[in-house]
Amino acid sequence: MSIKPLVRRDLYKEGYEALQFDLAQGLITPAQFETEVKNLPTGEDRFAWYIDPSKQFVTPGYFIPNNSQALPLTPYIVNLAANGTSGWIPIEFDEGSGSPEIFAIVSTQTGDFLITILDGGDRYQWMNRPIHNLTISGNGQRPYYLPLTYPVDTRGGTRSISVQFTDISGAPNAIRFALRGRRFLQKQANADIQELWMRRAEHMDRSRPFFLTPDENLLAVAPGASVDFTLRAPSDAPLDLLKLTAATVPAATPFELSLREFGSGREYSQANLRIHSDHMFGTGQYPGIEFESFFMPKNFRILGTLWNLGVNPTDFYLTWAGGKIMRPDKK
Repeated sequence: MSIKPLVRRDLYKEGYEALQFDLAQGLITPAQFETEVKNLPTGEDRFAWYIDPSKQFVTPGYFIPNNSQALPLTPYIVNLAANGTSGWIPIEFDEGSGSPEIFAIVSTQTGDFLITILDGGDRYQWMNRPIHNLTISGNGQRPYYLPLTYPVDTRGGTRSISVQFTDISGAPNAIRFALRGRRFLQKQANADIQELWMRRAEHMDRSRPFFLTPDENLLAVAPGASVDFTLRAPSDAPLDLLKLTAATVPAATPFELSLREFGSGREYSQANLRIHSDHMFGTGQYPGIEFESFFMPKNFRILGTLWNLGVNPTDFYLTWAGGKIMRPDKK
């Protein structure tokens, strides 16, 4: 994840490729090529360790919403009234402070809340509906790692990612929220390092992190009762989902689940047997990880049924996380 400060270079390979280029360009003769190849380092001298030249231009990054409506000394705290919703609060990035790459989500709060994340640049929304915070955020010890990192290119000017919070605790809620990762200080780097880094970011941008939650609100499910729901891929791009998390109110309420594909009717457990929540889902700090991802083409639907195994009416919040495949070269 972190860029290693030391890189091993193959001096023979680098020299040989450079000589091949010179030969192809007519800068050296075949005889000179053969002579120079014999002089290339071999054996113990073939490999050497160097400091990665890009390392000094990459730093850790902590990206915090700037709530302009907060008190002057605490713009990083979002205070919600009971069941209240905030406005869109920006996390701003500019070229002078570098281009970030976001790895994780962390938060602390006095009550549960729902979150929506939106890229202010191209209006990319990270989820189909507001997501429960306990399913996609952690803390400093156990941050929620995004299924894919999220690069933000600031070469064109200031960029922002905006967040919106909705309290579901029924009480005043003080929320501290941050994205964590690293930032590339491109204005301080030379042209070669800038090009290398931006090519990497362009490749990563082909797929973006995405959070999928059921179309329906799974609220106040009675003890012993069941409720049907639908997971629906968006119409603009396929999904590849790998992380499974859940939150319940009351907390730690067990449940069972069955899943089947719409249309084909294919089931994810034999004879559509129920799967216990502890065998499938985790939390934002300890996500459940599938051994094979759920691949969902555009508009693909998975139908589910949830059974409440608790003794109280319960609200259920389920989240599947993975990648939204934005730009495949071939369909």
